[in-house]
Amino acid sequence: MTSGALSSSKVRIGAAILISFLVIAIIGPFLLDLLGLDPHAVDRQAIRQPPSARHWLGTDSSGSDLFAQWVLGARGSVFVGLTAGVLMTGIAVVVGLVAGFAGGWVDSALNSTMNLLMVIPAIPLAIIVAGYMRSVNEITIILIIGLVGWPGEARAVRSQVLSLRNRDFVTASRMVGETRTRQLFVDVLPQMSGYLFNLLLVAIVGAVFAEASLRFLGIGSPDTSSWGTMLEVSRTQGAILSGMWWWYLPPGLGIAILGAGAALLNFGFDEMVNPRLSAARPSVRRRLVRLERATASARAAGAQTVADAGDELLRVEGLEVEYLAGDITAHACKGVDLVVKPGEIVGVVGESGSGKSTLVHAMLRLLRPPGIVTGGMCSGEGATASWSTFSLWRRTLCVVSVGRISPSCCKVRWMRSTRSRG
Repeated sequence: MTSGALSSSKVRIGAAILISFLVIAIIGPFLLDLLGLDPHAVDRQAIRQPPSARHWLGTDSSGSDLFAQWVLGARGSVFVGLTAGVLMTGIAVVVGLVAGFAGGWVDSALNSTMNLLMVIPAIPLAIIVAGYMRSVNEITIILIIGLVGWPGEARAVRSQVLSLRNRDFVTASRMVGETRTRQLFVDVLPQMSGYLFNLLLVAIVGAVFAEASLRFLGIGSPDTSSWGTMLEVSRTQGAILSGMWWWYLPPGLGIAILGAGAALLNFGFDEMVNPRLSAARPSVRRRLVRLERATASARAAGAQTVADAGDELLRVEGLEVEYLAGDITAHACKGVDLVVKPGEIVGVVGESGSGKSTLVHAMLRLLRPPGIVTGGMCSGEGATASWSTFSLWRRTLCVVSVGRISPSCCKVRWMRSTRSRG
């Protein structure tokens, strides 16, 4: 999984950006001590100086080093973003899981609360809440952002839970007598791990933007350092009007690059967990073309080895289907053999995710990338054919695919009953 995630350039770039800012936030004060820089020191000989070898990002109106302020501000912004994002996502997950899985009046009450809070704009609400507090420090801003920003994510979590709670594997767990707590935390929640990670990334970036917005509006203690504080001080000191771009541009770029890194990481994980998005990647398309060519050569070489079908309507031998997701190859069907005779009804029975739909789509030539048939031959009615000429049986074959309500069966099983003639 790790190697497959790192194969995506979006994931690599996004992870590198986020890790870089995290490292700066952690070791920032030690780095400033090592370089001998003090964000609060005043240099009267270098007031409003542009970037130079002595001051890498220039100085402000009092002669303080802006690089030291930027490094220290990164710590404040990243800390508030991570903490508020985790708080926001945690509340959203708890409320969304309970609302979506409990149903009934609990769902109605929580859903009405979420709808009501979503109508109120988050930033104006945060400003009003902050106005009633005596002191607004980092912890206060974290609580404000976390408590006013969760309804939208909670609705998204609720929608996912409503979709998952009626799936076959959850129904199977319910019918064998599993508790609701086990269904929720063992069957439903693990299926949402990738989606929740994406929500966490969005929440972190949103919290960084919200913190910068509140600071820019003058909410918060001026003694705390963050990128939002730098933007607010540069505005009040007339940096924009005086053309001091080196004062307001670095914190703005820091916020923008942090958001871009989280977005790239989010897009990369979406491609990894979503087969349709993964199939659109050029590297996956090239792999599909190579596999198609290799499979066609193998089929041509082994066409003579298929036994005579006789009076069989269909014979499938050694069917293999794979799904490609980056450098990861998932075997959906491997070595499937099947014989269908005239008058027989064939049912494909298996647990959700065992490969029933993939098998049927492959047999009917309806499989789409990133799924690909990598092996297998078929024959029927005295004629031998490869999968590329299988459309003949699409018109004459009817296969019924049903779900199995027992978690003990994880493989595809064949059940055949002969229909009496006449």
